[in-house]
Amino acid sequence: MTTVKILVLVVSHKQNEKYWDKILGRGVENTIIVCGAKLDTDYSLVNKVLYVNCNDGYGGLPEKMIYAYNAILAIDEFQ
Repeated sequence: MTTVKILVLVVSHKQNEKYWDKILGRGVENTIIVCGAKLDTDYSLVNKVLYVNCNDGYGGLPEKMIYAYNAILAIDEFQ
């Protein structure tokens, strides 16, 4: 029997960083926060925060989700 793990994505803005510890501290296993940022690479995973190289504003939400999915598929930890 194969065990399936659920990855919980919380989409956030950098301006809401003050809430991230509380969100991650809720005890929900496999939770990461997705945030847009200006990066030299496509993505960066730092302490359960996935920064993706895109617009962090509300208008950038579709782009942020596409970049997040691409990053998750590329990161070995999530395979």
